[in-house]
Amino acid sequence: MFNIIKSDFYRVPKCKNLIIALIIMLLLIGTSIYLIEAGGISMSVSIEPSDVGAGEVAEEYENEYQYTGVNGSMSEIRETTKKYLKGYELDRDILRWNINLYYVFIFIAVMAVSSDFSNGSVKNTLSSAISKRKYFISKLSFVVMGCLIFFYLNTFIMYFANLIVNGKEFSAGFRTVMEISLMQLPVVIALAGILNALAFICRKTAIFNTVAIPLVFIAQMSIDLLCRLVGKNVGTVKTENSFANYEADRMFRLLANNPTGIYVARCYIVCFAAFILFSTVGYNV
Repeated sequence: MFNIIKSDFYRVPKCKNLIIALIIMLLLIGTSIYLIEAGGISMSVSIEPSDVGAGEVAEEYENEYQYTGVNGSMSEIRETTKKYLKGYELDRDILRWNINLYYVFIFIAVMAVSSDFSNGSVKNTLSSAISKRKYFISKLSFVVMGCLIFFYLNTFIMYFANLIVNGKEFSAGFRTVMEISLMQLPVVIALAGILNALAFICRKTAIFNTVAIPLVFIAQMSIDLLCRLVGKNVGTVKTENSFANYEADRMFRLLANNPTGIYVARCYIVCFAAFILFSTVGYNV
């Protein structure tokens, strides 16, 4: 089992997909830091900046800021933002958008699992002394570790780059960033388990990508539709009791927003249940 994990750690760093994943991650970090604005791909209801500790734009400069944001160049927007956004915790805001890393995690599942099915090497591995159970656990362990490595690589690069480029006034502080990342760990592990299971279910890389890439959007639309059908409020992510807030994107956002202990505990239960459920299904397919 450990030999499979070791071989993956030897093989995966040589894959071109790993370089693509790193470039995507660095582009997301660089864009957010330069523009002093976090963002990403999501269909979830957004949280207001003031909800995550960002300072409000000074009232007397609000119109000038909005005007510059529309008509100014990128450098002018950046300078205006730095001048008038006081106490904006950019690193905390970027952590809210960690759902972006899901698309990086897809690369890890492809390189570790789907590629084995696509090139047929999985048959040779399972025909040897390695059992299906050991093979599945090995791949699951590698995918989880790979996702955690990328997660913390993203966190550290983002924090120190923001500190160097924008200064302490745009940072929530190292301790706060680490606390948020620790709270988000179960979500990362759950996503890794889901992607690993999907890779075993879909087997072929093309089929896996077809399912995995739109999965977040499908989950968000399904949950929002279900909430509307049963009359639940999905107009705000501030209501922790709404089950719409236990979808991955919203968990990332709320866990970076000084959540209550009850909400954190519920998130961990949801993540643990998703991890076990998908891993069980993936193993038994």
